[in-house]
Amino acid sequence: DNREGLRKREAFQAYATMVTLLKVTRFESYRVLKGTYTVTFRNANQRITALWRNGDTAPHHFEKAARILSMTGETVMPQDGTITLSDAVHYIIEEDHG
Repeated sequence: DNREGLRKREAFQAYATMVTLLKVTRFESYRVLKGTYTVTFRNANQRITALWRNGDTAPHHFEKAARILSMTGETVMPQDGTITLSDAVHYIIEEDHG
């Protein structure tokens, strides 16, 4: 569909990001805590956690530094160690040394 001209589709970018990040991982856990959904995957040297909310927003604070990507693969910079979670998935990528 190019009725509005050629443009990147957010859904395609989100799918491409997910496939790229999770292609060689194994599922580790799924949980819902205080309205925040968390799915964790692991590969040989990283733990990748997908975080999101369903229908609302809430701050999420990080105790340690991690690489954070939006659902479309853009780097997210926390403000004072905090991001705002929403319906849009954020990927937290941590180096895993064991």
